[in-house]
Amino acid sequence: MNLCFDALDLSVVRGLADEPAVRGAAELSRAQLLEEVGALAGLLRGVGVEAGSVVMVALDDPFTELLTLLAAARLGATLVQWREGRLAEHRPMVVVADRALDYSDHVPGTVVLKGAEPVDPLRDVPWEMAMRAGRSDPAGTATVSEGALAWVVDAPVSVAAAADDQHRYGRWLRDLAAGRAISL
Repeated sequence: MNLCFDALDLSVVRGLADEPAVRGAAELSRAQLLEEVGALAGLLRGVGVEAGSVVMVALDDPFTELLTLLAAARLGATLVQWREGRLAEHRPMVVVADRALDYSDHVPGTVVLKGAEPVDPLRDVPWEMAMRAGRSDPAGTATVSEGALAWVVDAPVSVAAAADDQHRYGRWLRDLAAGRAISL
């Protein structure tokens, strides 16, 4: 079982590659979205993310958040939305952010920054560089157990419960799996 495969890959395999996946600020077909997700997942895998790892997001851009959700799901990682105190609680391996954060509670191994200036050249990776690196070796999907954590927003949500969750992450996955484009 893999949430990203069920929501995105299956529709491409079934011949819907050119159908719209995302509308709004970004306009992407299902094949284009799959390519972007594979690239980000490739970068995440390259820095050590695997099934059970934690990836944290601190993003205002829903499109980048969607990519990160699908890339984390592709690898079987848990996506955690940033909130005060969650760095220490969840100890993410990677943080994807569009702003500087206080890492005094926990310093992740990698911080992917979109639109923010790197602070630590050994830890921080600009978005464009991350995506370029990931495109050189895009990631496939990992098999994930139904009991694994898919994400933590208000409360933890398992992979089995993800499709029923009322948060936008659940709606995004349901819409993609049903062949509907997501409006961002």
